[in-house]
Amino acid sequence: MSEVEAMIRASLRGISQNPQVMVNVQQPITNTVIVSGEVARPGRLLLQTNRETLSDVIALAGGYRGNTKDLVLRVIRRGDSTDIAINDLIETPSLDVRAYPGDRLMLINNPRTYSVLGAPGSVQQFPFARSRVSLTEALATAGGTNPTLGDPAAIFVFRYVQNEQRNEVPVVYHFNMMKTGSYFLAQRFAMKDKDVLYFGNAAANQPSKVVQLISQLFSPILTVTSAVQTVQNSNR
Repeated sequence: MSEVEAMIRASLRGISQNPQVMVNVQQPITNTVIVSGEVARPGRLLLQTNRETLSDVIALAGGYRGNTKDLVLRVIRRGDSTDIAINDLIETPSLDVRAYPGDRLMLINNPRTYSVLGAPGSVQQFPFARSRVSLTEALATAGGTNPTLGDPAAIFVFRYVQNEQRNEVPVVYHFNMMKTGSYFLAQRFAMKDKDVLYFGNAAANQPSKVVQLISQLFSPILTVTSAVQTVQNSNR
């Protein structure tokens, strides 16, 4: 602070014969975090105890705005970024880690959806009604299998997942709803954001038909072809 006082004193020379300058720090910025997005009071917040957790910081910012099922907390620390769903933060205490000086916290409104293609006859997109939606609930929301065109033994979920190298790869899950065990499995199978639920029919065995239906969601085309081959193998 002495350097700051000296700079101010030097700038006042010629204006005052003997300027007296005193600088006090009202709020240190070295022990603060930046909070933005869907909070009541965005801005710079002081970590008073230096032991505040992520949820503490959100509370200090006046709390979140919107529905928790649609909110994602993005934490940026030393150039690295991590996204945490607010519901996960609430339900899993181990995720509510300590906030560190210099952190940037952004609360993002990011509604999750899944798409339905195939036998129902039209492409539809559904929002998540709750933080967790099972495959059984997704099937019911979509209206179930068309009794004329659909094949309950050919229910597929297309999803991108990260492998050990943190690269996204396509994965296809096949459910044969003609088997009793599949109903119990579907109740435990949680839908994820941007999943594609596909109702198969007789045309589902034709790769060109599947590519035509889902190419706009799975790209590049080689990825779609690979996914179709997985579907064909699961039908054998």
